[in-house]
Amino acid sequence: MIEWNYLFTALEKFGFGPNICAWIKLLYTSPEASVCINKICSDYFKLERGTRQGCPLSPLLFAIAIEPLAVHCRNSHQIKGIVREGLEQKISLYADDMVLYISDPENTVPAVLTALTEFQKISGLRINLNKSILFPVNSQAYNIKLDTLPFTIADQFKYLGVNITSKHKALYQQNFGVCMEKIKQDLHRWSTLHLTLAGRINIVKMNILPKLLFLFQNIPIYINKSFFKQLDSIITSFIWNSKHPRIRRATLQRPQAEGGMALPNFQFYYWAANIQAIKTWTQINAHTQAWSAIEVKSCSTSLYSLLCSPINESYRKYTNNPIVLYSLR
Repeated sequence: MIEWNYLFTALEKFGFGPNICAWIKLLYTSPEASVCINKICSDYFKLERGTRQGCPLSPLLFAIAIEPLAVHCRNSHQIKGIVREGLEQKISLYADDMVLYISDPENTVPAVLTALTEFQKISGLRINLNKSILFPVNSQAYNIKLDTLPFTIADQFKYLGVNITSKHKALYQQNFGVCMEKIKQDLHRWSTLHLTLAGRINIVKMNILPKLLFLFQNIPIYINKSFFKQLDSIITSFIWNSKHPRIRRATLQRPQAEGGMALPNFQFYYWAANIQAIKTWTQINAHTQAWSAIEVKSCSTSLYSLLCSPINESYRKYTNNPIVLYSLR
């Protein structure tokens, strides 16, 4: 758990003024907490470290506290990242979920372990190595003595809700295939309830759409029409309670102002997610995300020009980046 003195020092080093630092210190002056289990609460006890659970400031304070570790990883010459198209990527960080992209593992892994140990000493935040995963992606990574490292060796792992696989082709089954099975199970449970047509459509909007939209936005792979046909079939069966549909799906998908019920068109959402990603190709600047810059640099010509090229154009003569090819497809 984060030591408060370290947190306050980090705030000052990142340029937060004396007033905001004083207010945060006031919030962390002699705080107390109680543990409630089955409506039975313990006596209050004093908190001495960590960010307070449920406090809206806690995620922001934690992000500030862990950023020095990220800065060290980015700037360290001993920690070597993965270089693609002249761009080096070392770290992805969201709250306490961290992914390090490393090369030269024989030298980089010891440097990473040293950095984690030193960071624990100054911050109080301990990385649970038993829950940390090493994900080898090439033969060089397998050449090191994996059994001597304090990590779990895996051929896939889950990061922020996305299953990352060693083979690009496996992304579809491990994410969309798994999601489809969960959708079937969820709709089967909901189908036993006596719900109106509007109620069933709202379930699709609130329960099914967010799951798929998240995958559409975060996994840039090509999805065949057969996936959407199967999805529409499952949802139609749920909406009409396994009976013959009385209203065409296209009519239900219209906005309510046009006489429809705003049933989601999942293929449209998929296209929109792809268009949103492609949009970044036309907005390359100093603040562009690394993945977008790598995609642009992987192409021998302007990706923007490829968007305007004939549909039957062979894109492979311009780039071999599978993500770019899927997006253009």
